[in-house]
Amino acid sequence: MMLHTGYGPFKWVQTIRSDAIICGVGSLIGVPALFLSLYFIPINITVAWAFIFILTTVSCFNFATHVDLLMDVVIPTRRNAANSWQILFSHMFGDASGPYIVGIRCSFVLRTHLLKDNHKMKRYMGALDSASETTEVPEGDVLPQSAASKSEEPREQETQDTA
Repeated sequence: MMLHTGYGPFKWVQTIRSDAIICGVGSLIGVPALFLSLYFIPINITVAWAFIFILTTVSCFNFATHVDLLMDVVIPTRRNAANSWQILFSHMFGDASGPYIVGIRCSFVLRTHLLKDNHKMKRYMGALDSASETTEVPEGDVLPQSAASKSEEPREQETQDTA
C-alpha cells in the first residue's frame, strides 16, 4: 500500500501497479529460495532452514496483494461472487485437497514398497534375530556393558597366567 500511495521513502516509486510488482518480487525471490532450500538439505541443514525462512516470508507477500488485485480487476457489482469463487478454488486446490493427496500417496508407497520388503525391513531392524544370536558388533557400535565384561574376562586370565 505504501508503494501505491507513495508514502514515506516510497514517494519516488509511487505507482498504480505496486500490487503486481510486490507479487512478482515475492515470486522471483521465493522460487530460487525453494530450489536452494531443497539443494542444501543434504549438505547443510542450517542453510536450508534459512532459505525456508526466506521462502515462507516472501511467499506471504502474495496473500494480501492477491485479494487487492482481485478487487481492482473485478467490477463492483461482481466482487462478492469473484471473491467467493477465488476462495473456493484456492481452498479446493490448496489446503483442502492436500491431506487427501498425501494419504493416497502414502497408501501407494505402503502397498508397493513396504509390504514387498517387509521381511527385509524386519531383518534390518533386528526383529527376526533373537538377542542371543547377535554376538557380532558392527564397526563403530558400542558393546553393551554385559557383553563388554564377558569379552574382557578371558584377556584378564591370559595376563594372570603369563605373570
